[in-house]
Amino acid sequence: MFVGLKNSKIKFEFPKPTHTSENYVTCEEAIGDLPSRENKQGEEVDSYTNGPISDYQRGMRKNTNNLYNHVATNHTQKVKDVISLVPEGGNHKDLPKGVGTSRRFNEAWTR
Repeated sequence: MFVGLKNSKIKFEFPKPTHTSENYVTCEEAIGDLPSRENKQGEEVDSYTNGPISDYQRGMRKNTNNLYNHVATNHTQKVKDVISLVPEGGNHKDLPKGVGTSRRFNEAWTR
């Protein structure tokens, strides 16, 4: 959490914690069962390729055998070429001058 105060006369109080190490869900527990989209784009209605690995995933899959809306973006080769110029952990500011300027949404060029 980041907090910025424009007026230093205001006293900020952190919210009371709602989760503990016993009841929070990690990213792995939440989405670790989703199939990779590195080599397959996926379908709007698809199938899981792995079984659930957490109680959270079992709960989310309750009453369904289908995986919904886990579809990768079908980038053009030009977009892939621009993204490949961004160093790992970099963004649009790391692109050579004039490259990637066709996008107003610069997060498209972030890895």
